[in-house]
Amino acid sequence: EFSKIIFLSKAGVAVSESFAVTLIDRLSDVGFMILCAVLGMYVFFGRVTGSIGLGVAVLLLGMLILLWFSDRILLRVTRGKLRDLVMMEGMAIRAYIRDIPGATWGLTLALTLVYLGLYFLQMWILAYGLRLPISYVQTTMAISAAAVPAILPISVFNVGPRDAVLAAIFSRMGWGAESGVALSTLILMLFLVNGLFGLFFIPRNSSS
Repeated sequence: EFSKIIFLSKAGVAVSESFAVTLIDRLSDVGFMILCAVLGMYVFFGRVTGSIGLGVAVLLLGMLILLWFSDRILLRVTRGKLRDLVMMEGMAIRAYIRDIPGATWGLTLALTLVYLGLYFLQMWILAYGLRLPISYVQTTMAISAAAVPAILPISVFNVGPRDAVLAAIFSRMGWGAESGVALSTLILMLFLVNGLFGLFFIPRNSSS
């Protein structure tokens, strides 16, 4: 995510504004996916597991909000240049977020829903290519549940955790764990192809 901040900064956007835009972009995606993941846990694994997932989601979101809006906590968990950056830019970032007009928030939400709708459509097309009897809504819930572990820095491209979650869900639904791993592999290939396209947009210094 920090590559977005670097890209925007090189385009002339202030660091605080670049950080704020990236933060809003990421949190909106994560919030929507966590919601879909919790719904998926209810659908795929039952009320008890869904309730546990809901409790964990509320706890994590509460911790994130507390961490971001508490300078006292930020001082304790950051060191060196990172602490200086956080303290210098933190107030500017929060001020920038507070000044965003309501209409802009509405447009951001609408575009986020459109983007995620197209994103999950890609996943459903991949599943359809594997001849899986899975609906678009089920795909949204399953992929969201598989994407939640990607929030934690425990894997590259979510390889491993995504395979395990999709295998568990597909096995539970009677579609076969191997189908979940196959879909996860196709998703990885799609991410890699998208990443290759992104190389064309990396800022380059012009030669003098």
